[in-house]
This record gives sequence, C-alpha cells and structure tokens, in this order.
Amino acid sequence: MIRCQPLMGTFVVVKIKDIGQEEQLTKDREKFYQYIISIVFSEMKQVQSLMSFHDMDSDVSRINQISLAKKYMNIEVHPWTLEVLQIAKDLF
Repeated sequence: MIRCQPLMGTFVVVKIKDIGQEEQLTKDREKFYQYIISIVFSEMKQVQSLMSFHDMDSDVSRINQISLAKKYMNIEVHPWTLEVLQIAKDLF
C-alpha cells in the first residue's frame, strides 16, 4: 500500500510492504494499514507545523523573530523542535 501527500515542501510517500503476503489484502488488513498511514501523515503534519519557516506561528519562525529582535531570550518550544535543534547543534 502506497500513499502520497504534499508536505514539508515536497511530496511525502509512505509505503507499507507486507512481506510474505502475496495474495490480495484482506479488508481488515487494508483498514489497519490505512490507519497506520494516517498516523504517519498526522505526525509529519505536526513536524511541518512546528518547524516550517513559512508558518509564522511555528517554533522555528518564533525563534527567528525573537533572534532578530533580541539576542538572548527564553522561548518555549515543542520537545521535538528542541531535539532537532540539539541534533543540529551537535552536527555543526
């Protein structure tokens, strides 16, 4: 099962491959896969809303707005945003 949605400035493809299942998917299995895919896209939409610099309410945009106004200021961000920023700091 493959689904595609435009997210994060590109097309995101989610594919579930049922190893060992050569025959047609059962209705229950298909519903379960659709459920899993909907969760994946929901989580990715949350990442997009937290970290998009196009969305003025995102964590990243709020950080950018504050950094232009003041050099040092505390700002509350989602744990996912904090984790990505910490990884980026460690990498660079």
